[in-house]
Amino acid sequence: MQSQDSGAIPKYSAVIPAFNEIESLPELIDRITKVFLSGFPEPQCYEIIVVYDGSSDGTKELLIDLSKTLPQLRPIILRKNSGKSMALMTGFLKVRGDYVITLDADLQDNPEDIPLLMSKISDGYQLVTGHRERRHDTLTRRIGSSIFNKTVQRSTGLNIKDLNCGFKVYRSEVVRGITVYGQFHRYIPLLAHFAGFKVGEQSVKNSPRKYGYSKYRTLRYQSL
Repeated sequence: MQSQDSGAIPKYSAVIPAFNEIESLPELIDRITKVFLSGFPEPQCYEIIVVYDGSSDGTKELLIDLSKTLPQLRPIILRKNSGKSMALMTGFLKVRGDYVITLDADLQDNPEDIPLLMSKISDGYQLVTGHRERRHDTLTRRIGSSIFNKTVQRSTGLNIKDLNCGFKVYRSEVVRGITVYGQFHRYIPLLAHFAGFKVGEQSVKNSPRKYGYSKYRTLRYQSL
């Protein structure tokens, strides 16, 4: 595993697991950069951590090249495909910011909604997960997620409608207080809830996939 560091200690850390998303990453990184440069009082105090999860499409070379002109970009290179949970956990171990934002690499999450999630954090929540009200996914995925969300709500009392949304904002103590492995990234709000953190939800936009296809299986849940 290799990483590249930039100079100043950031206040915000964006963490993006990337597996064969070479077409999407330049636009995503550019949009995240514009959000921080235009919408935050300390625009330079951010970092973008992209975890290269053993891709086979040139993502590694792209990230290293982009980081040469964008010091806030910190590629983390995993030698083999380890899965989304491990990629997220690897990113969590490297973050330096007080606030951590996670996004998927496929451009379905809209970086322009980061300030919206941050505003909910300001209301006293320690983790805010996105709620995709108009979700652009297959019917099978939507049905599977609906069953999953309702089951978790009824069995745990955590009233979150979209647990599996990858677009989240955390206070840094949350990512340092939970452990994510296997397929447990889908349970992150629940793990945080069980650990005593205050978990909230905020409606966000969800865009259709712009390039390629989903790299994750549809039926992929496992029990805690």
